[in-house]
Amino acid sequence: MSPSKLVVCIIAVIYHTATTSVVTSKNCDPKQLTTTELCCKIPSLDHTKPQTKALEKYGGFMRTCHNELRRKFQPLNVENPSLEKQRINECLMECLAEKAEVLKNGVIDYKSLKELVFEFLDDKERWMPALDNVFEKCEEVRKQNLTGDEICKSGTLSLSICLLENAYLNCPGEYWIDNNVCNEEKEFIERCSFAERFGI
Repeated sequence: MSPSKLVVCIIAVIYHTATTSVVTSKNCDPKQLTTTELCCKIPSLDHTKPQTKALEKYGGFMRTCHNELRRKFQPLNVENPSLEKQRINECLMECLAEKAEVLKNGVIDYKSLKELVFEFLDDKERWMPALDNVFEKCEEVRKQNLTGDEICKSGTLSLSICLLENAYLNCPGEYWIDNNVCNEEKEFIERCSFAERFGI
């Protein structure tokens, strides 16, 4: 798999984790993630189009981090696979943030993060109004979801999910798929807190 395709895969996994599920009731119980539809067609996640410069740039980081974590998490913890998967995702995002110089000595550089986010969205003019204030909001989410028992303690995974969720909720009209499934999912995310949706 090429580095750029690997980046798309990981971003898509996180994006699906943040934004796709089956809404079957009005409560906020964690849902089964079975929907494969992406309701907000973010250009850089569209595998049918040429890869953006951002994906090409960070593809090498993805491969390096993948190899580092494969060594770190061998053998896998088979007694608690869901926790192991969570830990791997936490460490993967932390590694990527460090390689991209977004995380420096354990501290998130928000100036660099904003530049990176708008690189991936690849349409800054349309997205800037929607995401102007979400970085501060997502920093609070990151801090609230740190439990202290993480292997990788920066909180970059919950930060990334929060940013992608807000991109989803504020998706420009030309990228949004306007149907019942997508609109119900959007309402679910707006109504229920991060902790409720992920069972934290």
